[in-house]
Amino acid sequence: MKTTILLFLLFAAFAASAQPGDIELHFTDPCGMPPTDTLDLSGDGIPDLIVHGRSVGTEDEPSSSGSCMRSIRTLPGTSLLCSLGRNGHRSPHAFAFGDTLPEFDKGIPNDMQIPHFLFTDGSIDVLQWGYGNQVRTVGSTPGLSGQVFVLQTTIPQKPRTWTITLEPLTEQRSVRIKAIELIPTVGPWVIR
Repeated sequence: MKTTILLFLLFAAFAASAQPGDIELHFTDPCGMPPTDTLDLSGDGIPDLIVHGRSVGTEDEPSSSGSCMRSIRTLPGTSLLCSLGRNGHRSPHAFAFGDTLPEFDKGIPNDMQIPHFLFTDGSIDVLQWGYGNQVRTVGSTPGLSGQVFVLQTTIPQKPRTWTITLEPLTEQRSVRIKAIELIPTVGPWVIR
């Protein structure tokens, strides 16, 4: 009799779980995120950009709801042209086709003259979606298709300047990156 009661209590303990769902959910990615990928713009064998994803979810196990994001980020040796915001933070500056690149301050940097434009590390968010109780539709960053970003690679030769456009691929939950190298000219560079 004791064995029967003990087996019943043991079965009840395993059957009553805190979260509904399959045991497979413990081991799978709730976002359905594609694998991380890198891109070598300069062809020197050193990756310049990384396409990666991240997710934020509830702390229950398995996570019952949360959001997922796919973005690109610069790697060491590559920097993104960022502008200074009103709050003092730098964010990637988006140009439109036909814009000219600003003149860069080539003087000695000091704390009294903070440049408005600066090549630094940065990331650009491309896609966002949710799972569980969050919005499940994959959405892209508004206006991203008409924006052009400028980056600079510095390894192993002299700095090379590039323009990139990002095309969100919502079905694949990824991004297509189109890069064009800018050739040094006498006048200002025009975004094409």
